[in-house]
Amino acid sequence: MSERRKGKGKGGKAGSSGHSGWWNDWGWNSWYDWPSDWYAVDLSWQSSGGAENTHAWRRRERPDTRTPNSASTRQLSASRAAPPAAPPPPAPPVPDEWAEGPEDVRGVDQSAKEEETATASPEAAEPPDAAVSTAVSADLSQTTEFVEMHPHCWLDEVHDVSAAIEEFHQRSTGEPLDAVDDWEEMADDLVAFEELMPWYDLAFLLWSGRLVGSCGDLLRCGEGPEVNVRCQLRPKASVLPRTPGRDLVAFVRDISGEGLALGLSPTASAAFGASFPSAATGVWEKVELLPWTLLHPQPPSWTGRVCTVRWRLHMVDLRAKPTEFLAGNKNLLRLNDGAGSWVKEKLQPGILTVEMCLERTLPLHVELGIMRNSEVQEPEIRALVLADQLCMCLEHRRPETGPHCLCPEALAEALAPLPPPSQATYWDSTADYVASWSPAVDLEAAASAADEDDTRILCNVEITWGERRGSFAVPSGLASAHRMKLRGLVQGADGPTERSSGWLCLRRPGSGAGAGWSGHAGLIAAEVVCDDGTAQPLEVSVGEEDAQIPQTLSLRMTFKLIPGASDAAPKPGQRKSGYIVEFIPKSLPYSCMAVALAELSIASQLLREVILQARAPQRPKRLQAEGEWHADGGDVKLKGLDLKPWKLNPPQELAVRSALQEELSLIHGPPGTGKTTTASALCVLYALSNLDKGEVAAVLYCTPSNDAADVACLRVAVSSSQHFQALSQRRRQEVLAAGGTDDCAICFNTGCNAITACGHHFHRSCLEKAQAAGTRGCPLCRRPLRRPEGGLMALRVYSAEMERGDFPVPKRIDHPSAKPRKVRRVAEAMRPFALHWRCHGLAPGVEATQESLEAGMAYERMLQAGLDSPHFDELRMEYYLALSAARCAELKRADVVFATCISARRGGLSAALQAEGAPELLQVVLDEAGQAPEPEALCPMTLAKNAQKIVLVGDPKQLRPIILSPVAEQMGLNISLLERLSEAPWSEPKLLSLQYRMHEDLNAFPAAYFYGGRVRTDPGILARAPGRLAHPGRPSKPEALLFWSSPSAPEQISQVRTASSSAKSRFNPAEAVRAAELAKALAAKVGGQRVAILTWYNAQVQQLNEILEGTGVYVGGVVSSQGNEWDYVLLSTVRSTPGGLGALEDEHLLDVALTRARLGMCVLGTSETLRRITAWSCFLDHCEAKQLVKAAERVS
Repeated sequence: MSERRKGKGKGGKAGSSGHSGWWNDWGWNSWYDWPSDWYAVDLSWQSSGGAENTHAWRRRERPDTRTPNSASTRQLSASRAAPPAAPPPPAPPVPDEWAEGPEDVRGVDQSAKEEETATASPEAAEPPDAAVSTAVSADLSQTTEFVEMHPHCWLDEVHDVSAAIEEFHQRSTGEPLDAVDDWEEMADDLVAFEELMPWYDLAFLLWSGRLVGSCGDLLRCGEGPEVNVRCQLRPKASVLPRTPGRDLVAFVRDISGEGLALGLSPTASAAFGASFPSAATGVWEKVELLPWTLLHPQPPSWTGRVCTVRWRLHMVDLRAKPTEFLAGNKNLLRLNDGAGSWVKEKLQPGILTVEMCLERTLPLHVELGIMRNSEVQEPEIRALVLADQLCMCLEHRRPETGPHCLCPEALAEALAPLPPPSQATYWDSTADYVASWSPAVDLEAAASAADEDDTRILCNVEITWGERRGSFAVPSGLASAHRMKLRGLVQGADGPTERSSGWLCLRRPGSGAGAGWSGHAGLIAAEVVCDDGTAQPLEVSVGEEDAQIPQTLSLRMTFKLIPGASDAAPKPGQRKSGYIVEFIPKSLPYSCMAVALAELSIASQLLREVILQARAPQRPKRLQAEGEWHADGGDVKLKGLDLKPWKLNPPQELAVRSALQEELSLIHGPPGTGKTTTASALCVLYALSNLDKGEVAAVLYCTPSNDAADVACLRVAVSSSQHFQALSQRRRQEVLAAGGTDDCAICFNTGCNAITACGHHFHRSCLEKAQAAGTRGCPLCRRPLRRPEGGLMALRVYSAEMERGDFPVPKRIDHPSAKPRKVRRVAEAMRPFALHWRCHGLAPGVEATQESLEAGMAYERMLQAGLDSPHFDELRMEYYLALSAARCAELKRADVVFATCISARRGGLSAALQAEGAPELLQVVLDEAGQAPEPEALCPMTLAKNAQKIVLVGDPKQLRPIILSPVAEQMGLNISLLERLSEAPWSEPKLLSLQYRMHEDLNAFPAAYFYGGRVRTDPGILARAPGRLAHPGRPSKPEALLFWSSPSAPEQISQVRTASSSAKSRFNPAEAVRAAELAKALAAKVGGQRVAILTWYNAQVQQLNEILEGTGVYVGGVVSSQGNEWDYVLLSTVRSTPGGLGALEDEHLLDVALTRARLGMCVLGTSETLRRITAWSCFLDHCEAKQLVKAAERVS
C-alpha cells in the first residue's frame, strides 16, 4: 500500500497529539480511511491519565434536498485497555445471525437502543442484546501484530457480512472526510485480492475491534481510553422502477476524479440468470470501474460529495425538419437521484445536455450481458441507461471490447500467429504486404473513432432488413445541416479500399417486458435516392468538400452487421421502425492510409521494390570513411557539382550528394544537426535538376504535421531565392567580363525583372510575348520554361478544412457540433504559397493565372447572391468547377509541392495531377519521417506513380508515432518506415553528425548514449558565452547541465479530468514549486521567453502553469516539444514512488527531453526512483562522474 496517508489523522493534521499515540498505534492510518458513507459529528476519548482529548469533525451542508433521519442515530463508545501480559485468543467469527440479511439488523428498535446504555467490561463475554453503545476495545499487545497483519486478512474468518455492509452503505449519510479515492491504490489491492472491493471499510473497522456479537450487541476487547463516536445514517435510497429482462439496477460504489465504480446488486444478478464469481464470503457483489475516459463526459465537478457529470450529445431526429435544433436549457435532461427510469423521454433534435448528479449508493440502470467473444462467460455492463430511448453503449467504447464490436475481422487477422509486419523482412507480393498492414490501420481507426467520440445519435430510424445487413434513409438536408459525413467505401482499381466507411451502434428498445435489441455494424455503401425512386452510388472524394446533394433527395445508407457484436438479426424483408442509431464516423487519415495501401500495386517500381525489400536499391561504390564519396561512372556533372553556395557542412554535403545519386536515401538527423536545412537544399537541387533536364516535373515534400511543412516551405523559398540571386549575379559578371551588357535579350532595354532557371535576364512582359508567339524555352539557350519569370515555384497544399476556414462556402443550415473543433486558418506568411489562396487570385506578391482570377470571381458571385437566391446552388457548382480548373493551372507552375502526408491524398490534388500538362512527381522527400506510421508514409509515395528518388529524413531515436490501439502497436504501427528500413541488412543511412544547438556538455550524454558517440559539437558553439546556471558548491563556474536531486516528495494522481489534464496524470506539488522558483530566477536574469519547463505529465503542466502565470516562461509536455528549442530548459520528472514509471521509461522521449536546451539544463527528480530505469541510471552516472548532482538546495 502507498504511504500517502501515514501519520495523518482523519480530519486532523499530521502528528496531532490525539492521533500520534493511540490513533496511529492502532495501525489503520497506514492504509485506512474513515468510511466514506459516514461522517463523524463528535469524537472524544478518555486517556488513561484522566485527561479528555477531543477532536471534532464538522459536518458540511448537503447539496441535495435529502434530510437525515434523526431517528436513525447511533452512539458507539469504545474502550481500550492497557496491554495484558499475554495476547488474548483470536476473536470468534461473526455470529450466524448476521448472515440472515439486512432485515435482521434493521429490525432492531433504534429508539429503544437510544434509551438504553451499556458499558464494556473486560470480563463481559456476552453483552446485553439491546445495547445503546457498542464497546470496542483493542489490546495494546496486539498493536504490532495488527500493523503487521495484511489489511484484508480479517476476511478469512468472516462468513457473511454483506447484509451489514448493505445496511451501512444504503443508510449512511454525510460528507466523506478522507475518502479512499486513490484508484491506483485500489487497483493494487485488487491485484492481490481479486475478491475484495475496497469500499467496505466500515466492516473492517468493526471487525478490527474483534467483533463478538451481532450489530445490537456490545463489542468487548478490553480496557483503555473510552472513544465516543456519534454518526448519522442516511435513509435507505429508493430504487428506480425497472422492467424485468430489460435492464438491471447497479449502485454507485465510488466516484473519483478518474471515474465511476458501479456495484451490481445480487438481486439483479439473479434476475439476469447469471452467477457472479463468489468472493471470500461467497456473496460479494461484482463491481465494475468505468473511467471518465471511457464515458467521455465534460470535466466533472464536485459540490461536497456530490459529483455532477454532464454529457453533450448530438441528437438527429430523422422525422424532424433540418431547421429544428435545440440546445442549452431548451434541451436539458437532469437526472438527480439516479438514472435509467424507463419513463419515456422525448428526445429533441440538437445538442442534448444530460446532467447527472452522482454520489455513493445512488442507483443506476444498466444493461448487462455476457462478455462477447470471450471464453469467460462473465457478465459485464454493456450500456448505461440514461432514458427510455437513450443508452450509452460501453461495448464499442471499451478498449478491450471495442475491436470486437467495430473490426473483428481485423482483430482476428492481427492475432494470427504471424510476426508483426514491422519485423518482416520480405513479402512475396504487394497483396501480402497490404494484408499485413490493413488490420493495424483498421484497429487504429476504430480506436481513434472511439476516443474522439464525435458521434451523431439518430432517432426514429426505420430499417429495412436483409441477410445480416440492412439499410435506412437519411434526408440529405438533414445530413448536411448536422454535418454528418456519410459516405460509401472508397473505391480503388481493384475494388473497395476499406472494409467500412464508418460504424453504427444500433439499439431498439423492447416493448413491455420484452428485452430490447442491440448490435453493431459497419457502413458499406451510400446511395443517392432520386425523386423517381432510383438510386445511384454517392461519389466519394477523400478529403474534399462534402458532396452537394439537392435538399429534396435522400441518402440510403447500407450497413453490414458485425458477427459476435450483435443480437440475432431480424428476418430478411422485415421493415421495422423505432431504432436508435449512433453514427461513429471514421477519421480521414485512416481512409487515406487505406487508399495508399490499395494503390501500392500501381505505385512506382522503386517504391514496390524498396517496400517489399525484394532487392536493395543499386548504390555507387563508396569508401566507409565518413565524408568520402566516390561514384563509379554515373553523372559526370554530379561529380563536379559545386555545393559551396549552400553552405553545407561535410556530413550534410555527403548526405546531399548520396541522395542525388541513389534511388533511396535514409538520412538520420539528430537534434540540432540541420535536418530541414539539408532536406531543403536537396529539394532545391532536385527541382533544378528537373528544370535542367527540361522535364515537366515537381518534387513532393511531405511531413506528418502542418507546422513542419510550413517551416520547410519557407526554408525552400528562401534557399531558392538566394540561389537565383547568386546565379543572376554570377551570370551578370560573366556577361560583363566578356564585354556584353545585362540588358534584356529580347528588347535590349535595361530594367530586367525576370531571371530564368538558366540564369538569363529578361523583362517578364517580353518573355510572355515570346511564349505567346510560340517560343518554347529560354530565348537564349532554349531550355524549357514553365514560368515566364523563371525561378522555382513552391506550392503549399492544405486540407479542405483549412481551405474552408479561409474561404467558407455558405450553407443554408449549419448546426454546430457537440464537440466543435477550432478552425485553423493559414498564417499570413504562408498565403503566398498556399494553393487555395493562389486559386482565388489573392496570394500576395504572386501573379494570378487566368483560371485563378475566374475562380475568385465565381466565389464573389456566389457570396453576393447569398443563400436566398434561387440560383445559389448553380453558382456554387460554377465556383467548384472554376476552383478545380484553378488547381490544375497552379499545379502546372509548381516546382515543389509541400503537404502533410494525409493532405497529399486529397482527391482534389490527385485529380489535378491527372490533368493534362500536370507535372510528374519524380522525387519524394519525407521529412520528420520517424514520426509517421508506415502506412501514413505511403500516402505521398503512392501518389508519385513514377518516382525516381525517395528520401526519408528524420531521427528514429526520437519521438515515435503515437498509437492508440494496443493491438495495432503490437503489430508495429508505432514503428516508422524510416526505422524499419534503417535496420535492414543492406541499409546505410547517412548521419548528420555535426550539431549546432547544444552546449558541448549538454550534447555529451545524448551523443554517447543514443548515437554511439558519433555526434559532435560544431566549434562555433564553443565560442558562445557561458550560461547562467551554476552548481551551488561552485558558484563562480557556470555549468550547462545540473541534476537537482530531491528527497522523495510525494507525487499525486490527478483526481479531476480537465481539458488540459487527464484524471490518471501525475503531479508533484513540491517539485513544481522548486522548478517554478528556479524558472522565475532565470527569467528575471535572461527573460521568460528564453526559459522553458518540460515534463512528462499533463497534470504537472497544469500545476506549473498556475504558478508561473504571467511570467512568460513556457510550460509544456515533452511530446509536444520536439522541433522546439530554448536557451534554458528545466525538466520535471515528477515520479518518486515505487512501481512502474510509465512515460519516463521511454528512451525516445528521454532523447527529446535532453536535447531541447541551448545553454543550460537542470533536471529535477528523485535519483533513487529514476535509477530503476537503465537510461536514467546511465544519465545519473554521467552526472555524478562530472560532479553535476546536487541535493535539494537552491540552485543559483
